[in-house]
Amino acid sequence: MGGKFLNTTMQTTISNLVSGVAKKIDNPFYVFTDKHPTICTFYNVNTTRSTLDEGTKQIAELKGVNSPLRYNKITNVFIYGLEKIQADLEVGDYGLEASPIEGECILPPNTFMPIQDSYFTIDHITKGVYWFRITKVTVDTLENGSNFWKMEYTLDDDGDIELESKIIKHFRFFADNVGSNYKSVIDDESCQLVERVESIIDSLQTFYHKTFFKDSLQTYVYQYQDEYFYDPETIEFIIRNKIMTGSNYIYIDQACDLPITFPISYSKSIYHFIEQGNKDFVFHRYYGVVIDDPMSLMSTRLEDYYLVTSENFKLLAEPIDTFSKEFMSAVLKNTKYTDYNAIYNIISNFFYEKKPLDDDMVKSITDIPWDDNTEIFHMVPVIIFILNQELEKIMILTDTARNLM
Repeated sequence: MGGKFLNTTMQTTISNLVSGVAKKIDNPFYVFTDKHPTICTFYNVNTTRSTLDEGTKQIAELKGVNSPLRYNKITNVFIYGLEKIQADLEVGDYGLEASPIEGECILPPNTFMPIQDSYFTIDHITKGVYWFRITKVTVDTLENGSNFWKMEYTLDDDGDIELESKIIKHFRFFADNVGSNYKSVIDDESCQLVERVESIIDSLQTFYHKTFFKDSLQTYVYQYQDEYFYDPETIEFIIRNKIMTGSNYIYIDQACDLPITFPISYSKSIYHFIEQGNKDFVFHRYYGVVIDDPMSLMSTRLEDYYLVTSENFKLLAEPIDTFSKEFMSAVLKNTKYTDYNAIYNIISNFFYEKKPLDDDMVKSITDIPWDDNTEIFHMVPVIIFILNQELEKIMILTDTARNLM
């Protein structure tokens, strides 16, 4: 507001401009806007397995078979500010120039902490391998609290010829995760598991969509005793948890008008208990009532569609089978299976042991007969949800994960 004597218009305008600049600064790559990334392989000193001088924390002996250094190898690392290196390496008809090649570069924030006396090589240089040693590391902080590292480097003519044999762990760098809530540096074993599970999720989504999606209704329905059923609780679970979000964009919404009590019935459903990780669930019986909502596409079809509900209307037929006894036993009794029902072990593990997925559980997903039936319709979204939760545990950037490197 601008006044005659206390005019704050200019102050407000400047504040808005500063605020806009601050939002631009609050970007994990802001400090690198005048630099280009170079993809490198980084050999970071593994401080827990390397022998350091207790007084100065400096490496006593850098090279050779007797070197105390051990490393974590990180591939596809983005390092900024290496343009001068690349220019110097390309100059001259007889190899490198006589002058030493050294300078300063920057590692993106919240990735990993580089250690002095670590090495890096530049991936796209094909004429030999040039080893650059980190001689100094300093930390700086962005406005949002993210730390980034400035590294001074020098070309090491010999490098560490035994370096590859001293690697303790292998990691991969994912630039897309920088600045997010997910790890940007992930160990190879976890990467392989994530890739495998993501492939399974993609297959489950593809199967589910091809099997249960009706183009004429733009939603998911299933057949039971030669009739078509629409389950709003399943659809709500899919929507809330983005179960079908993947490489292909799929938008769905509730396909008919639901009773005002639907939020209450959903809060008592197995899906809500799964979302809460709460095993104290009581299975309900479900019934089907013909959908006659004039605003729904399902009421305009020649065939009847039935709304799945837990409300027991007097004129309804027998209850609908939704989950099998094996599924219910896994949820209520933590029953473990060894036959083709081993798929339920993923569910019981989610509610009880909460251990990481093992190979047997992952394999059980591909071993079951995937058919067009009632339980598969209800169970696949649950399995996808649990798999996504497991990936979240692996990928989420925690304070502990920040210090692992």
